[in-house]
Amino acid sequence: MTPLVVIDRYLDAAGMEPFDVERFVRLLGCDADLLGRWLLLLGADASPAALGTRLANLGPAQFPELAISQALAVLTTSGGTRMGMARWQTALTSSWLAQTLAEAHDLPEPDAIRWRVLLGLAGVNLPADPALTELQSFRGARLELLEDADPVLRIFAIADALDTYDPAPAQQAAVTLLAMQPVAFQACLRRAEARALDVMQHLDLDLDEDLELAESLWVRLRIGLLGRLIADAPSGTAGWPELAMLHAGLGRMLFGTEPRLLLLDPAGSTLCPVDGHGPRIALDSATSLIARCARLGERIEFYDQVDAAVADRQLLRQLRADAAVCLPVRAGPGARVEGILLVALDEEDGIEDERGLALYARELARRVAQGLAGAAEVPNALDRFRQREERRLRELVHEVNNPLSIVQNYLHILQHSLSDRPKAVDQLQLIAGELRRIGGLLGEVRQVPDPAEALAEPTPAPADVALGTVVQRVVEMHQGHAAAHAATLTALLPAHEVRIDSDEQRITQVLTNLLRNALEADRGHTVRVEVLDGAYRDARPGILLVVADSGPGLPAEVLGRLGAPQQSAKGGEHAGLGLAIVHRLVTELGGSLDVRSVAGQGATFTVFLPNRA
Repeated sequence: MTPLVVIDRYLDAAGMEPFDVERFVRLLGCDADLLGRWLLLLGADASPAALGTRLANLGPAQFPELAISQALAVLTTSGGTRMGMARWQTALTSSWLAQTLAEAHDLPEPDAIRWRVLLGLAGVNLPADPALTELQSFRGARLELLEDADPVLRIFAIADALDTYDPAPAQQAAVTLLAMQPVAFQACLRRAEARALDVMQHLDLDLDEDLELAESLWVRLRIGLLGRLIADAPSGTAGWPELAMLHAGLGRMLFGTEPRLLLLDPAGSTLCPVDGHGPRIALDSATSLIARCARLGERIEFYDQVDAAVADRQLLRQLRADAAVCLPVRAGPGARVEGILLVALDEEDGIEDERGLALYARELARRVAQGLAGAAEVPNALDRFRQREERRLRELVHEVNNPLSIVQNYLHILQHSLSDRPKAVDQLQLIAGELRRIGGLLGEVRQVPDPAEALAEPTPAPADVALGTVVQRVVEMHQGHAAAHAATLTALLPAHEVRIDSDEQRITQVLTNLLRNALEADRGHTVRVEVLDGAYRDARPGILLVVADSGPGLPAEVLGRLGAPQQSAKGGEHAGLGLAIVHRLVTELGGSLDVRSVAGQGATFTVFLPNRA
């Protein structure tokens, strides 16, 4: 017989967020009916550890419905008499006596023995637990016939004999079956009684409250079942119209009336009617008692009086009432207040079921809080991802810089060793320059921007660039690559140095990617790089940088998606990113990219670079 207060605390534990498996299992271990139903449902034996594992493995969508169905099952078969509660507490004490005796005799799994005794005393049987079946089979055997039986069977017989008003039969059974001295048994019994009271206090199981709960428990269970409909409403303010419709229907079904529901706007500064009808009340209002309820998170009564805030009085008139109660909508003590429920107050009878309304307000708050958490989930995940990637990139750059520094040092030594060979020194200087460029790129990689900065377009810092010198250096660096592909690489530069106010690093990257693509397009072809001064695009002066090859040309699908990463057909280390990088860099430089390609006749890339000077 499950007391109503146990069902009430059971529903509290089942609805706890985050779900506390240990507390839930501990509460089940006090009541044979609830415990037996869960063990039978999950096909588990009477083991706290096994049940805890199975409960933890239940999906979040399954557990609430199962928990409510079990509460409904025991509520429909439970009575509310004091004798029933007294027997319940005696059974709990008997089970703790069994565990205490098991511990005194060093038996394994004393907590499982307590559970089996509790279930056995209630006549519960579990197909998955042969040890419990055995207890049931030999229950009621005469004490002299149990003298050589398994210790658990003897302990069960002692617990079965316990009567808190007259412990003498249980004491005699302990003397007969366990050879215990009366003093030792009485010490075990006092410890068992203390342990039973301790767990009841820990779980707030005040049996004197039991008779007051009958009607509110039914309301609570209906809220648990019907309140699931709220979870189907879209989250956020976009879902308020549907939430308002559900709230109106649920209010009438549960309470016979429709409480007014006001929720905080996304900024958390204004209380707004979810149905869009009625005043909006600033949370920091100095006169509104409704706002004060939301600020303090406390129940407040107010009346239609001339000195009351007009917005409050308007809402009262929507309720067709002279008085009302404000109840905070929040998921639990200490949780953020999401809004308020406004309920008409009968001055003579008060509110028929204020406890049920408070529970309903909690269900509403959970739904609203879940919507806000879902909206924040992606940004939070992005923040965590950003932090992890920033750490990883910093470590990577640190490790790559070490061998780069070593190579640069050896290049410096080689330049001194080959000082009598100017051509070799020039080539080493080119290599050193490229290594410095790599170091600069790695430096950019490690600087993971803040989210706000990441959304902004990159803005290069312009500087004076000797474009002819840059082109000559990059072409020289790629002569070895051209030779490997049996290609001819040439540069056509104006007689005078062409200078441009731009970003040298990005120009070098553009030219490097275009040259690599051109050289790797085929074998035995020609590649030409040309600089043309005096160009204009959209009335802006600038310079044209041309890279042309006599290779096979570009496929139409590549030309159609020039700015997107392509699936490279070259294989190996090629990722198909070169043209996408070029497109992005030219855009960042404020320029434009033109492509002309004819199948079998090569491709020509023309980059317009505006002169910012």
